[in-house]
Amino acid sequence: RAGLRECHTGPSVPVFMFLGGVYALGDFLEMSSMGGMDGAAYQILLQSKLVITALMVWAIKGRSGKQTNTQWAALVTLTLGMVIFMTTQSRGNAAKAHKSAGLFAIGLVLMKVMVSCYAAVMSDQ
Repeated sequence: RAGLRECHTGPSVPVFMFLGGVYALGDFLEMSSMGGMDGAAYQILLQSKLVITALMVWAIKGRSGKQTNTQWAALVTLTLGMVIFMTTQSRGNAAKAHKSAGLFAIGLVLMKVMVSCYAAVMSDQ
């Protein structure tokens, strides 16, 4: 019981409240963007999360968060592979009506990615 009480009253409460608010903002941005683009465009933009998280870890944590060349190659290869896959899937479904991504929706997705990556890096500290 004392440990549970400490979780709700200790110095970690403001940190977790902040991170919860950041994740809630990310969810709001995600839901707002979903109506403005099809799933393929959304998934392609969401794949940037891997590389952006690696860049944020490097920027925030410094040398301790540096990725190796092999890890960077894997991140870029995975991201490009997903982009190619989703693009070919999208072209294969061209007969179906699908909407193109609006600039506002793209901005919302990119903001969601940034918010989500920041929260992930900060919660890892």
